Amino acid sequence: AVRALGNLAAECMCIQRELIEDEIAIPFFLGLASRPVLPVAGPAAIVLQHLTCTSAQAVDLVVGGIGVLAELARCDATNDLGRMAATCTLAHLILYSRRGRMEAIEHGCAPLLVALSHSAEPELKECAAAALSRLAACIASTRRQLLKADVAPCLVELLREENDPSPAVQVWVANAIGHLSEQNAQGQANIAKVGGIKLLVELLVKGDAAAKQAAVYALCQLSASNRSNQGKIIELGGISPMAALVQTGMPAAREWAAFSLGQLAAGNMSAQCRIAKAGAIPHLVALAGGGDHKGAERAAFALSHLAAHSAANKVEIVDCGGIQPLLQLMKTNTGSGREWA
Repeated sequence: AVRALGNLAAECMCIQRELIEDEIAIPFFLGLASRPVLPVAGPAAIVLQHLTCTSAQAVDLVVGGIGVLAELARCDATNDLGRMAATCTLAHLILYSRRGRMEAIEHGCAPLLVALSHSAEPELKECAAAALSRLAACIASTRRQLLKADVAPCLVELLREENDPSPAVQVWVANAIGHLSEQNAQGQANIAKVGGIKLLVELLVKGDAAAKQAAVYALCQLSASNRSNQGKIIELGGISPMAALVQTGMPAAREWAAFSLGQLAAGNMSAQCRIAKAGAIPHLVALAGGGDHKGAERAAFALSHLAAHSAANKVEIVDCGGIQPLLQLMKTNTGSGREWA
């Protein structure tokens, strides 16, 4: 009967609604899932997987059962299908519920998501990548737990071309890498060690607009106050696609690209020269004058570092009309943009 309900819930929204609105259905399925030695526990998890995939109401009803689902996913008595269903349900709860993310951390669910990412099914890989990205965006202690669970190699592996990552997986993974690396030297080192920087630079060139935006965000976090990673980005050809992104990228991509170029240029005369040769200065001047508040600030940050100790770059900034937008920033910006201008 439980298997039949799982099959029906997979195909029919009406059945899903009936089960969600029935007061005893979800507690009943969680009760079955709490007894992993029973053959029916896995099919119960499959029902919960289908219910939480599309319904916020179901997520709210199931989220209290994260401990049950985590135990089911870990139990040796659970078959592969049941283990996968339990982990997918956990991923849905992490994706769609803040409480789900907090409880998943408490119950140590990161290794389960890492295991799910190795699935041969593209949909399951995407589910795992999305959940890991959401967890990585949480507080610093969560990122430390993820790094302890050895999530860095898993994320980088998902990006490799031979694994044929979908555009959605590329975005989720790149964002997860960015979150893990934010103000975290261990995260920066772990991602660089397993070849993440090379794959992100490639994504800057070959990815779609959303993937490029996620990739440049990740590279910006990887290079923050990290000379070693900055050198790798330059060596792997990251400057030219970043310069292009300042002109053609989505709004947030333009901001992150400008900030990244500023970090690469800071105290590095060779990088300053390469960035200028890549044609970034006119685009940065345009962003300083025509971008939104954050874009203008980050363009000024980049121009400030490009002008330091480089007479040629100073001349180009002036020739490109950079004086006026910088003066305007000094007058109107009350944040760090005024300082950098």
